[in-house]
Amino acid sequence: RPEALRLEAGAPVPGWLVAAERPVIVVDRMARTPEGMRLLVGLAESLGAPVIDLASRQNMPTMHPLYQNAQAAKLL
Repeated sequence: RPEALRLEAGAPVPGWLVAAERPVIVVDRMARTPEGMRLLVGLAESLGAPVIDLASRQNMPTMHPLYQNAQAAKLL
């Protein structure tokens, strides 16, 4: 089971995550503010990681190319 990760704004991303071959970000009630959404988008873009939203609330802009809810079964 993947390790849950909590990052504070501005904190360095752990090396194991940067080195991951196929990272996937799974979020649930993460982006509670516009700033939170901006930070999530930035993390996903910096890692090139698709984002899967557990549909509790909007976390990632649905038109962003890294928003991949439709591919969740293939990615997980």
